Amino acid sequence: MPWPIDDQRDQDPVVRLAGPDLRRHVRERLLLERSIARRHGFGCFADYFAHRRAQGWGLNRLAHETGQTRDWVRGVMRRYGSPGAAGVKAVS
Repeated sequence: MPWPIDDQRDQDPVVRLAGPDLRRHVRERLLLERSIARRHGFGCFADYFAHRRAQGWGLNRLAHETGQTRDWVRGVMRRYGSPGAAGVKAVS
């Protein structure tokens, strides 16, 4: 399933996320991310992602655990940021 910002690395996500069927894609992706988080024992995908990245997990390992492509994980990294980004904290 394509995710709009995963395909356009250099384009502003606000510009890219203006498609007519945005809601369906967003809803499907959020359900997928929520199911991945719950499968690994987290309440939401942001917690899962922050925890794994704080442990030093990179693209290959995240893609292997989530069952998604490296391109998808790269898009996730842009959406949720790096461990040092504001608002992203590791779960204790």
